[in-house]
Amino acid sequence: MLPPGTTVIIDEVQKLPILLDEVHALIEDKQLRFVLTGSSARKLRRAGVNLLGGRARVLRLHPLVSSEIGDYDLERILTYGSLPAIYDSDEPWQDLKAYSGTYLKEEIAAEGAARRLDAFSRFLHIAALYSGKQINFEAWSSDAAVPARTVREYFSVLSDTLIGEMLEPWKSGTKRKPASTGKCYFFDIGVRNALAGIQSIAPGTDEYGNAFEHFIYEELL
Repeated sequence: MLPPGTTVIIDEVQKLPILLDEVHALIEDKQLRFVLTGSSARKLRRAGVNLLGGRARVLRLHPLVSSEIGDYDLERILTYGSLPAIYDSDEPWQDLKAYSGTYLKEEIAAEGAARRLDAFSRFLHIAALYSGKQINFEAWSSDAAVPARTVREYFSVLSDTLIGEMLEPWKSGTKRKPASTGKCYFFDIGVRNALAGIQSIAPGTDEYGNAFEHFIYEELL
């Protein structure tokens, strides 16, 4: 039996939500500490499981920021992002394509979040192209050949699986008319580039400016 205060780590806990009842009991009865990791809260919420209210802190692991990398290469980050395994990879583009093309889609399929993976794949590509721009569900719908209602559902999938996040518009200014819609940013520039099919970014281009804005967003977040 583990002594009180022992730390137990469980990875991808959303794949077996029933474990949370056991975790709850072991926290209360045995005073064990748990680190529970997962890539999506969607399945946990839909399963109606024990979410350890009041007994757990929720933290998010983001890609590396400049202060964690040290002597970082901005051009490399703007092209390949700053996921640790990708930043140090000898073949970052191939690894990004494998991660973005296989892992993400398999995650979505495993959760049953998208009934048609072909439609969701088209949506992912369009959402990546529009990342950092004001959200327009109708435009996304037209370009992805997916109904606008479905696009809204897919957008919630991005949020629930921590792939993308909405930045709400600033509405407290007095000098300019506030924007009516927010922007969507992917959690990592490199993943966004791989999904959008952007393999290189040249300084001085609009795409470079978009990538740099994304970089600043990640640093601030």
